[in-house]
Amino acid sequence: MKKISAIFLTLAALMVADLYGDRRRAAAPVIPASLSVEFVDVAAAEGSFTATRGNAWLDVGSISKRDADVHGTHVRRQFAVRIIRSEGVSYGTARVTARLQSWDGRATVRLDGQILTSTPVLVDPSVAIGATIMHRLEIEVPESVAAGPINASIVWQATSD
Repeated sequence: MKKISAIFLTLAALMVADLYGDRRRAAAPVIPASLSVEFVDVAAAEGSFTATRGNAWLDVGSISKRDADVHGTHVRRQFAVRIIRSEGVSYGTARVTARLQSWDGRATVRLDGQILTSTPVLVDPSVAIGATIMHRLEIEVPESVAAGPINASIVWQATSD
């Protein structure tokens, strides 16, 4: 009789556990907060730099031949980038890449010495979120290019590590 009672109690316990098992809820997946890139002007005297949220525009103005070296014209501009979380809390690290989204082919664009193309370039492999990091943009225009505006658009992307 004791064996039957032990078996019955074990079966009853398994049935109750199974009933409650159907009611268990899975933990909601944690969706990481989205990251965004914020631009910071650090060299106000070097042309017009306008930053609004995740966009920045650099207008270097007119460049004359007196600013040119023997191989063409070079423009160098320092600025800073800060990676921020949408929730406003600064924690963790991010991987930052940049690439040319549009480009008229008339100039060479370098970011921290790396030539930018339509293929993403690793800018920072692991930057602290919330930290302000300095970068250098260089635009080189060959002598053979006719006078006129140069157009290049850079896309930045930050992903959580």
